[in-house]
Amino acid sequence: MQPYIPPPQTTLIARQPSRSHLDCCDAHWVQFFQTFPQLEFPSTTAQAGPVKPSLPIEPKPSDPKPAPVVPKPEQLVNITADHQSFDVKTNTVTVKGKVVIKYQESELKADQVTLNLTSKQTTATGNVLFTRGEQRVAGDLLEYNYSDRQGRLVAARGTVNLDTIDRPPSAITSSDISSGSITLALGGETQVKRKGITRLGFIADEIRLNDRTWEGTNVRVTNDPFSPPELEIVTPKARLAPVNDTQDVIELDAPRLVFDRSFSLPLPVNRITLDSLERELPIFVGFDRQERGGLFYQQNFDLITRPNLRLQVSPQLFVQRSLESNNLFNSSIFGITSRLEAILPNGQYLGGRASLSSLDLNKVGNQLRGFIDYSRPAGI
Repeated sequence: MQPYIPPPQTTLIARQPSRSHLDCCDAHWVQFFQTFPQLEFPSTTAQAGPVKPSLPIEPKPSDPKPAPVVPKPEQLVNITADHQSFDVKTNTVTVKGKVVIKYQESELKADQVTLNLTSKQTTATGNVLFTRGEQRVAGDLLEYNYSDRQGRLVAARGTVNLDTIDRPPSAITSSDISSGSITLALGGETQVKRKGITRLGFIADEIRLNDRTWEGTNVRVTNDPFSPPELEIVTPKARLAPVNDTQDVIELDAPRLVFDRSFSLPLPVNRITLDSLERELPIFVGFDRQERGGLFYQQNFDLITRPNLRLQVSPQLFVQRSLESNNLFNSSIFGITSRLEAILPNGQYLGGRASLSSLDLNKVGNQLRGFIDYSRPAGI
């Protein structure tokens, strides 16, 4: 093995560039910038150390404080119940016992409700009562989405209060129909102060809710408080849809009048317009045992309709009397009523009504009824 011999040392000598060499380099760079004058080099700032992330600007004490984000009233969900539980993973709240939920100008009452706060899908069971605006309906099961306002109600039932309907000052009074009669408010005007039926009840296997449109399956409508009812309207499909701010339309598929659940007759009207200003329907169905022989049908015709004058004539068909007599050409199965209303100057009112419960000329003296009503403000 040979011994290690280190390499010879090398001496580095720093040579100062000559002046002629520097002048040559300067001339070279000057020529470069003159050749490419379009090149621009923006000024940059060098930072010592690693790059620091941008930090948020801290507000000054003198800066105004930002306003807190307050949800709109229709976005607030007000829940009241005996027991409440919340699932964080699904963002779902489950409430039981005397549940009351107020959301988007609606109110929901039930025994148990499950509400997903993200999708706004809700399921209510047990003694369900859903109120939205003027619409109020009850049922056994409600599946509803607050976002698109669609859902369904199983075993639906409800009532319509006729006393809340605004009507003209003069209309059919309790004396127009004998005592003990039942009037189904499918048509005709009824005075608020009358001693008659003021509520209509309905039941349906299912009601589909689509915003302001309702569609019912196997719907029954009656004003008879007894069960089973003596008189009701039955239709496999019924739809309620708004026309404008004051009018709604009810469409019925093959409606029938069912009396005492023993026989039925087709209803000649399948489309009814509800007007919140007039509230008058084209047909009138009633049950008058004393003067009209039971079930009768009435059709209203306006002969004169003016802002201050109105004349209406309403032919009547006594359905039950015609079935019992087996004679469809008997004059005693037909009747007629007429009504006159006039608004006179200075707030005066004149109204009159005549009713004939049989077209048999030999019985006109016993069947004719009428009255005249006149009123004026005090001091005239």
